[in-house]
Amino acid sequence: MSAQHRVVERPLSPATRALRPAGRRIRARVRGAGEVVFTLGMVLLLFVFYLLYFADWISAAKQREATVKLDEQWRNPRAILDRPLPGDGIAKLSVPVFGPDFVWTVLQGTDQVALAAGPGHYPDTAMPGEPGNFSVGGHRVAQRSPFTHLTLLRSCGAPLGGRA
Repeated sequence: MSAQHRVVERPLSPATRALRPAGRRIRARVRGAGEVVFTLGMVLLLFVFYLLYFADWISAAKQREATVKLDEQWRNPRAILDRPLPGDGIAKLSVPVFGPDFVWTVLQGTDQVALAAGPGHYPDTAMPGEPGNFSVGGHRVAQRSPFTHLTLLRSCGAPLGGRA
């Protein structure tokens, strides 16, 4: 024969009975806050992924497209305009110190659209081959960052990373 155990519950005091709904409300609020924090964390992670990878993929595609158009334009000189339109490729920028793969097509203009594809030429400065200063702007962070390692260049015999 098996012995049966009988559980006897004591009645709850009025104070304990009053605390139960408050405890449930607190747990529900803490659980809700936890879900909000988790969701915000996931959104932040997705945004970081977008900045580090997805934006670079889009920028790389735009740079390749600009390079193809510029190469085609150079092969067909009849299509060259006196003044390029904003967003058109106008030159190629190469910095051998950064390696043989560091070649960028420079686009006309420094608006967001041009800089999303690579370095951009300031329209108020001289064009390549013209007298005067040819000025280029670009990102150091995000969108493939063409100028991330700019501080590694030496100037007039200055130490690596130094300023002259």
